[in-house]
Amino acid sequence: MCLKERSISYTSIGILNACKLQQGLPKYFCSKNLPKRDDIVILIDEDGDECEVIYLAEKRGLSGGWRGFAIDHGLVDGDALVFQRIRPKTLKVWLQVSWQSWTEITT
Repeated sequence: MCLKERSISYTSIGILNACKLQQGLPKYFCSKNLPKRDDIVILIDEDGDECEVIYLAEKRGLSGGWRGFAIDHGLVDGDALVFQRIRPKTLKVWLQVSWQSWTEITT
């Protein structure tokens, strides 16, 4: 799994590893935008639908609820995600399917 940060401190771009039960996030993004302790974080997708997930501060990852979010959105390994903090403990998530996912959907 590879996650890259943009220079804007409240935005992070991630490449998804959908098979995992936990999605890791960059340290800098977490320290600036997410709680210092384990807590519930709300993900808002492109349609405005909300999903609660558990943020594990020490592991800097999204856990409980993350797998369901990935399944509900049809995410697969290689899909790109953009996380943007819009409020404390609330992240907007933009999904960009990988070329492999797109060809599977359209064939």
